[in-house]
Amino acid sequence: MSDPVIVTDNADVSRLEIHAGGEVAELAYRTRPGRLVLIHTEVPDSLGGRGFGGQLVLGAIGKAVHEGLTVVPLCPFAHSWLKRHPDDAARVKIDWADRDGGLRHGPGPARRTRTLRAARGRPRLLAALSRTDIHRPARADVRCARSWPGG
Repeated sequence: MSDPVIVTDNADVSRLEIHAGGEVAELAYRTRPGRLVLIHTEVPDSLGGRGFGGQLVLGAIGKAVHEGLTVVPLCPFAHSWLKRHPDDAARVKIDWADRDGGLRHGPGPARRTRTLRAARGRPRLLAALSRTDIHRPARADVRCARSWPGG
């Protein structure tokens, strides 16, 4: 009989972890007011095929239920796992529509485009905009990343 899987919450680095065979499977998350944003799931190849990814998502569900948070599954694995396991997903409120999890720090692409169009013909304004964050894509546009700003 196999040993039970233990999911631990390493809150210092905002991730749920499973330690097995000297390796770590992890689910990175961020908390926002009332939300648990699931960022990225990573399971080493040597631990693959043992259901650790699903156990990490179950750990996130448990954390959300315990803390009264809404889950925002940005990680493609977590998103598809929750869709494939509706009974488990039903234990917690899930915001399927919030694709940036409240993490976006700048205006979206449409607003950047409108701003740049308005600046056409005004070289000083266009130059100032290109030096600011309004012209750069927000990091939250990358939904599944190994490292995340501020973490």
